[in-house]
Amino acid sequence: MQLAFYQPLFWLGLLLILGVGYAVSLVDRPRSLKVASFVCRAGAVVLLALALCRPFVLRETQDLHVVFLVDVSESVDLPVVF
Repeated sequence: MQLAFYQPLFWLGLLLILGVGYAVSLVDRPRSLKVASFVCRAGAVVLLALALCRPFVLRETQDLHVVFLVDVSESVDLPVVF
């Protein structure tokens, strides 16, 4: 897998802010729920940063991609196919 852009990886710095928020949180919840919340948010930030990098897989192929377009507007007569 290759990445088209590397600049969005700086968004991973948000993980530091999330970590500080987790450490100084005043939320009165069980520890397991706080950890689960932190993991979900950190995972979302990581996936968002990777998606912004526009990852792609470069493979050679002999496949042919064909697109057929048909104009069905009133200005064009449809051809008769037998």
